Amino acid sequence: AGRLILDTFLSPDPAAGLASLAAELRQRASARLVTDLSWTRLTRWRALLAQIFENEIYRRQIPHFSEINVCYECVAEGRVPPTALLLAGWLASTLGWRAAGEPALRFERPGGDARLLFRWQQAHWPMGRLASFELISREEPAARIAVARTGEACGEVSVEVAGLEPVMNRVSLARSNDVLLLGEELSIYRPDPVFEQSLGRALEIAQRLGSLQGEQR
Repeated sequence: AGRLILDTFLSPDPAAGLASLAAELRQRASARLVTDLSWTRLTRWRALLAQIFENEIYRRQIPHFSEINVCYECVAEGRVPPTALLLAGWLASTLGWRAAGEPALRFERPGGDARLLFRWQQAHWPMGRLASFELISREEPAARIAVARTGEACGEVSVEVAGLEPVMNRVSLARSNDVLLLGEELSIYRPDPVFEQSLGRALEIAQRLGSLQGEQR
């Protein structure tokens, strides 16, 4: 087959699912395209953030972000869903963050240190789902950008920059079914280097997060 479409959302162990996906990417022949529906679920989230940075004032804040908070909903705290890990990997790699030493989720960025936090909200979702994320800069002018799901088909985007009026918009954030996700993936004919970079960073984050959770136990 020239195409392999996986869904790490269904993996009992998200970190193991991402590791298997990364192994498939490394082993693929030049004619084989490997993709993950967990990444496809992030298309709308990523597009909302990209739209924010079409504003030059907000775009100038990008080098100054030093904190990423990713919130997920799940029955159990220890299961961080692949969508949350891939989103964190995408943000960290796009911002140019590099893994640092202890604590486990500390990073180095151009201009200083940075950190990544996962926040858990208890919900009835056994496999977990992404609830929100935010980027924070504590340098002057301080800034906060957040995207959050507020319903099954809607969300909220908020931008706060010191010295400017806060902006909040309600947006469409509908859930995709498997048919729509497959259709989106089958319309892509070339490897996605952004996905591959994000996957590599997500796997690194999952492994470090697993080590941190092991120490806490």
